[in-house]
Amino acid sequence: MKFFPSLILLLALIPATAEAAPARPDLGVKAASLTGSTVTATVRNAGRARAGRSTVRVKAGRVLARATVRALPRGKSATVRLRVAVPAGATRLRVCADDLRKVRETREGNNCRVIVVAAAP
Repeated sequence: MKFFPSLILLLALIPATAEAAPARPDLGVKAASLTGSTVTATVRNAGRARAGRSTVRVKAGRVLARATVRALPRGKSATVRLRVAVPAGATRLRVCADDLRKVRETREGNNCRVIVVAAAP
């Protein structure tokens, strides 16, 4: 029984499980495509809580377009369409949900998706 207090101390040091963490939203760009001069992006809240209103931005070195996404309950998606003028020589566009980080999420590093711009023939 002399190890019992040590065991309790060790158990107290084990981090809490994910269930004990506060429920937060997790926004991400589920799909993104470029057709002509329009980027279509679907933003999904994969988290366990409602996400407040956020912003989607399209970038190619600089911000080309932005749109507001309505508040999303958990598990729900919203699609936005943004008009862009793709800069000459751009090979990729980066589409990011909550790019300004206004929504506190469980994971911030999964918000973006890249669109490869087809080269002109």
